[in-house]
Amino acid sequence: MGGYVGRGVTLAEKCGESFAVKWTQDCDVLARGQLQAEYDMLQKICHPNIVKATGLFIAPNSEHAMVMELVPGTTLMKSMPTLSTEEAHEILTKTMSALAYLHENMIAYRDLKADNIMVNTHSARNETDEAILVKLIDFGSARLQDLDELALEFPASPFKRQVSDSEVSGRGRLNSAVSGRGRLDSAVSMQSSLHDGIMPEILPPTCRGRPNTPFELDVFALGLIVIGVLRKKATFTRDVFAGCALKLVVPHISETAKEYVHAMLDTDPEARPRMEDACWGLPSAISWFTEDMEATE
Repeated sequence: MGGYVGRGVTLAEKCGESFAVKWTQDCDVLARGQLQAEYDMLQKICHPNIVKATGLFIAPNSEHAMVMELVPGTTLMKSMPTLSTEEAHEILTKTMSALAYLHENMIAYRDLKADNIMVNTHSARNETDEAILVKLIDFGSARLQDLDELALEFPASPFKRQVSDSEVSGRGRLNSAVSGRGRLDSAVSMQSSLHDGIMPEILPPTCRGRPNTPFELDVFALGLIVIGVLRKKATFTRDVFAGCALKLVVPHISETAKEYVHAMLDTDPEARPRMEDACWGLPSAISWFTEDMEATE
């Protein structure tokens, strides 16, 4: 059975069913704690566009393994050059839905890149399902954020007020297995810095006085993915920024799409939309270009 198996992930089969298995070395205590935290987090998440974890095996003085559903297909990184405008729009819509769900539940993904989005435009379909399969994978860098910690580290951010409004509405909060202050367990707090482990290639240029919250960084990284889809090639900060100046290198891009991407890539983190607003504001596929996408190739 075909499927993406990346670094540290192998293919396993039991009773005719295939799974993806993520391993850690027995001597790596930090990696084992992170794997436990990743599994605990995935157990509390339920979204059709997020990979599912089905089991965790811990053996003393041996490797630890997390069993996940095997997602058929390939990464968005590899699919970009061949996607139609309609396919790209559906993939972005589903990816944003997953990210909005995470942010609503106080989870920052922190490693958003095209390699961590699995897509299947063909083999996942059947006679009754025309949808494209989209799954966000690899939650090793994801963190459940604490409001009090964010308020201390980012005192000028409007984030706390925005989340409080969301909390009042009671939408999609994680279940009672998550403690009242929003921590999974001690393994999650092993990395003290909110920005540790984030790829420098997806960090915004330092042009403002206030640093970015992990949620604002997710929105910025999403903007890079949108440009990558429009360009049909992977795009990082260095590709579209000259210092603090944003340059969209996309032929025939419409003003509507340009304004949308500019908002997500704003060097002022407070000027960027929240993930939920970015999801709802995604322009329709037919308004991305002034000409048909195929004309840009």
